Amino acid sequence: MNKNEWSLNLHTNPGIIGWDLGFHVQFVNGDPEGITYIPVLESPHVNVLKRHESTRAYARLTTLLRLVNGLRMLRDNDRIVAETTLYYDNGFNIRGERYSEDLDIILEELSYPFDEDVLSRLEKRDKNSEPDRYKDYLQLIIDEPIVREVIILLTLAEEQVIYLLINAYKIFENINTDLGLKTSNYKNENNLPNGLFDSLLQIKNYTQYMNSRDGSGYLCRHGATKIPAPAKIPTREEIRTALISAIDEWLNYKCTMTFGRTYRKSMSTPNTFDDFK
Repeated sequence: MNKNEWSLNLHTNPGIIGWDLGFHVQFVNGDPEGITYIPVLESPHVNVLKRHESTRAYARLTTLLRLVNGLRMLRDNDRIVAETTLYYDNGFNIRGERYSEDLDIILEELSYPFDEDVLSRLEKRDKNSEPDRYKDYLQLIIDEPIVREVIILLTLAEEQVIYLLINAYKIFENINTDLGLKTSNYKNENNLPNGLFDSLLQIKNYTQYMNSRDGSGYLCRHGATKIPAPAKIPTREEIRTALISAIDEWLNYKCTMTFGRTYRKSMSTPNTFDDFK
């Protein structure tokens, strides 16, 4: 029996097995006996890789997991942790595979973890697709490098809090560039939805803290400068919440422009048709 499947076990609620994000990533039960529920991440974009490509397979799976984690954070403010073991199934037995840490491969996969041949065989969502918030977001991730980078930066900051302010500012700049906003004279000149501009303005209000070493210490995105600490010091959670809100508002706006549909603002609403308006 010919089979070529790579996977990572996930430390998360087994209910994620029912989360349908389309065919680009799947959450399946990793227990072959079906007795227990062990969430496993698989993807056809990884299964095209051969057994000797284990280093790239691990880098691609973990990149896809980071993208899923970004969606997860937008959905319910949580993220998934994976085992460090990479599994390979050749149709006869499932075994752990060794891999190495290759920075060049990691950076390549962080930039683009999708296989073009697989993409050509899978549905590309458009205005005629049934509304689904997170499938739409995933399509934007696939199609637009700037969206992909924003989600990766978000999850990397979640993994290593030392990069929170650095990545937050990069995300702020990316979204502003995408929307044609000038950070030096911050006005809603493009008539963006109030919720979107207000969420970006909240991050703008934190930029002095991000840039002040006296304010944010080791988290600061600069070295020693003369930028004073702001009068009010925000918490890391306030910045994180504002960042997630801005990204969600931005992607929602892009769904309106790309797919002609807008979703209600909620990070805790289940992914159902009722989420659409």
